Amino acid sequence: KALRKAASAGYIPSPISEMVIKLYAYRGDEPGVSHGQAETPDVTRHEAELILNVAGAVGNYLKSAIQRSTARAERRR
Repeated sequence: KALRKAASAGYIPSPISEMVIKLYAYRGDEPGVSHGQAETPDVTRHEAELILNVAGAVGNYLKSAIQRSTARAERRR
């Protein structure tokens, strides 16, 4: 919800917002990606590492986008 609001407000591009939503859905729905389990997961270690690294990069990007939008709003005051 917040990502879509940020995209519609112009803080982040809509395709990035949609990518993050889909990444989060995959991470949460696919066993073995974000949480360990007793059974052998269907994902490979490489897939799990990819999702982990992309999620970290997305976190850094969103932090930067929030800081930019906050700075822009303060300059308008």
